[in-house]
Amino acid sequence: MTTSTEPSAPQPKRPPRKEPAVEPLVVRPATAWKLLGCANTFGYALLERGELDSYLDGGARKITVESIHRYIAKRLAAPGKRKPRTSKHRQAATEQVAT
Repeated sequence: MTTSTEPSAPQPKRPPRKEPAVEPLVVRPATAWKLLGCANTFGYALLERGELDSYLDGGARKITVESIHRYIAKRLAAPGKRKPRTSKHRQAATEQVAT
C-alpha cells in the first residue's frame, strides 16, 4: 500500500450562490422610520393617523412596505409640498441673468 506524499492540486473555489433579492412585504418600525427618514415620534404619529398600515405579529409591530410607498407617493403628489432643488449658486446665477 503506497500513499502519495504529493500535495493535491488546489480545488477551484466556487462563487457563492446568489439568492434572488426579495423585497420584504413588512418591516419593523425602526426599519420603516429609516426608509422614511423620520424619528420615532413622527413615525408613530403616522401610524396613529392611519397613514401607515400595521399589525401585531405576536408582540412585534409590523408595517407594510406597500403603505410606506403609498405614503411617499401621496406626499410627492401633494400640491405645494415639494420645493425644487436648486443650489444657491445656480439660483444666484439665474437671478443675475434675469436682471
